[in-house]
Amino acid sequence: MTEEKRYYAFISYKREDKKEAKRLQHQLEYYRLPNQLRKDNPDLPEYVRPVFRDMTDLEVGELSTLIHQALEQSHYLIVVCSPRAAQSEWVNEEVKYFISLGKQDKIIPYIIEGVPHADDPLEECYPPALLQLSNEKELLGANINEVGKEAAGIRVVAKMFGIRFDILYQRYKREQRRKSVVIISSVVAIILLLLSFLGYVVYSNAKLKESNWKTQENLSRAISGKALSLVQECDSYLAQRLLVEVLPQNLASPNKPYTIEAEHALREASHFKTAILMGHKGRVNYASFSPDGKYIVSASWDNTVRIWDVQTGLELRKLIGHKGGVNYASFSPDGKYIVSASWDKTIRIWDVQTGLELRKLIGHKGRVNSASFSPDGKYIVSASGDNTVRIWDVQTGLELQKLTGHTDWVHSAAFSPDGKYIMSVSWGTIKIWDVQTGLELRRLAGYEGDVNHVAYSPSGNYIVSGSADHTVRIWDAQTGKELQKLTGHGMDMNSVTFSPNGKYIASTSDDGAIRIWDVQTGLESQKFIGHAGSVTSAAYSPDGKYIVSASDDNTIRLWDIQMEPELRRLVGYEGYVNHVAYSSDGKYIVTASHDNMVRIWEAQTGKELQKLTGHTGPVESAAFSSDGKYIVSASGDKTIRIWDVQTGKELQKLKGHEWEVCSASFSPDGKYIVSASLDNTVRIWETQSGKELQKFKSHELVASSATFSPDGKYIVSASLDSTVRIWDVQTGLELQRLTGHTSFVFSATFSPDGKYIVSASWDNTVRIWD
Repeated sequence: MTEEKRYYAFISYKREDKKEAKRLQHQLEYYRLPNQLRKDNPDLPEYVRPVFRDMTDLEVGELSTLIHQALEQSHYLIVVCSPRAAQSEWVNEEVKYFISLGKQDKIIPYIIEGVPHADDPLEECYPPALLQLSNEKELLGANINEVGKEAAGIRVVAKMFGIRFDILYQRYKREQRRKSVVIISSVVAIILLLLSFLGYVVYSNAKLKESNWKTQENLSRAISGKALSLVQECDSYLAQRLLVEVLPQNLASPNKPYTIEAEHALREASHFKTAILMGHKGRVNYASFSPDGKYIVSASWDNTVRIWDVQTGLELRKLIGHKGGVNYASFSPDGKYIVSASWDKTIRIWDVQTGLELRKLIGHKGRVNSASFSPDGKYIVSASGDNTVRIWDVQTGLELQKLTGHTDWVHSAAFSPDGKYIMSVSWGTIKIWDVQTGLELRRLAGYEGDVNHVAYSPSGNYIVSGSADHTVRIWDAQTGKELQKLTGHGMDMNSVTFSPNGKYIASTSDDGAIRIWDVQTGLESQKFIGHAGSVTSAAYSPDGKYIVSASDDNTIRLWDIQMEPELRRLVGYEGYVNHVAYSSDGKYIVTASHDNMVRIWEAQTGKELQKLTGHTGPVESAAFSSDGKYIVSASGDKTIRIWDVQTGKELQKLKGHEWEVCSASFSPDGKYIVSASLDNTVRIWETQSGKELQKFKSHELVASSATFSPDGKYIVSASLDSTVRIWDVQTGLELQRLTGHTSFVFSATFSPDGKYIVSASWDNTVRIWD
């Protein structure tokens, strides 16, 4: 590319089409021309970059001058064509100027919506300058609705470099097939390897060599890490399937190793009631619960509305009738009906039980972006690309009011909880209207870009809004005063909503995250990540226990949430946290983590005070001495370590266990330490010298925990052999064997007065013993 031609292409587009322009720019700049073509034609570049798009490339200076310079320095002009672009003076001026440069042969239309030379002016997608040019000569462009986005982008590249489209596209399809084959082959190979390995374990001799057993343990830990990632991605079902494959089913005669990591991951996966609802063939724009929380309705660009069963995840009904993508769908207050809004400029009312279309509301002159019922179910309010908000009678389907005043697209509109007001959002503005009179009562100002979504709080006292400026804002509904500005999303906001109790806000964004905010403090309390694309909407269940989200990855996800936020979050880990304990005075917290670290925190502020390094394996437990001066830690590296709290210095390393150490704790006077290990033993150590004093070996399987009694005379231990045992510290004799649990026992400890023992087991019970 010559110096005077700085850009391969200039992308001209209307602001509302920014997403498609950004996607096209990314596709072009990361498209790699085939090696053989570049060998045959050395002038071809490896990548089509840079491509100019004004929102990312403009510098400080006079706008028109910079645009003119960029157009002059571009080989091609790509016009993102839509009815909005056709009506844009700015896009038309850019086309006219490019033609004036004598480069009319280097204009490529990229059609995302509408049709060229349309009979209906509202459907026309070419700006006037492009229409005039296309009357004089044939313009070969790319239409994503005819060939798809990937093929349309490749058609643009073919046009730019004079290459036959079929050559590039066939190579692209071959490359995709090759990648698919590689991925599938890799997955199959991994599965076969895993099955072969598991088969070897099942049918091999019980006395496996330690090296083989160790390899299986490492595999178990690796799969555990993958399972925890799947839990974070909301796929706890697949996580549990993986973990069932690596955990032994019979601990009495295990055919594969038991690992704490796999057990921990299985427990984590079992905690979540999550689901992924799949079936839509296009971007899902909206999803929400029925009033009783039993069903979900979803709206998609595949032209369908679908109803799902929350309990089973099954698709119950597919509502077909819209002739364009469906932007919005929601239940009536009594749950008997659904209203949907579409690109086809219609609003439709459906019967939930039969799936039949009951009524079609016609009147909007542009796409309908949202439609929702009034609290009493008698009316519907709709928002449209024709810049209007309209109120409809549900029974008759008649238009009752047309609210005008917005000067740009209206993205959404909703009734207040008492049904007296309507709130609508457009470019930079939020307006509140009186339902009875249709008069504009209030305007909320402060945005510099598109406001994409708004919602009332359940009380009607507050309004929350989400914008293209990446912020969530809370407003006083009565005065219009801005109360809070919440920042954290890195991209355009798509939806915002209050929880049923009004204490929290859920927001979604193009950054792929769902964030939960505390209304009182403005702090982010939770974040859910799992969708593979932009999250277009999120809605609470009526009881506030779940959130349903929709995404342009074509899926709907159900999330199990905790409504009460934590007081404080301790952040800084690179692995999951295995154990946490307070100091006796409650001022400090010690944590043991899978990243081989012991950390000390200030309880009041959550500030990290010390990071104790030295362990070469996951740290399974950590505890303070009663005077708070020392910490003892137990690790997968088979060692127990004693640390000075003030300096963070390692004072002792206790070695002797043959396998990972599961727990370690001080005696009440701090003179001794008791430990439990995967080698089935419980051991007592002298704190000062680090000398091993006693070894109790009666457990038939892993000793998972051990602690002293309050007077220091006894030890209670828990094991995966389903028993709890009491030992005499002086003699080392087993005094009691407590049986009754029917599965692994993970922990056991004395009551403060030493009269009782409480134990916790995988059999879903907690038991108290005399």
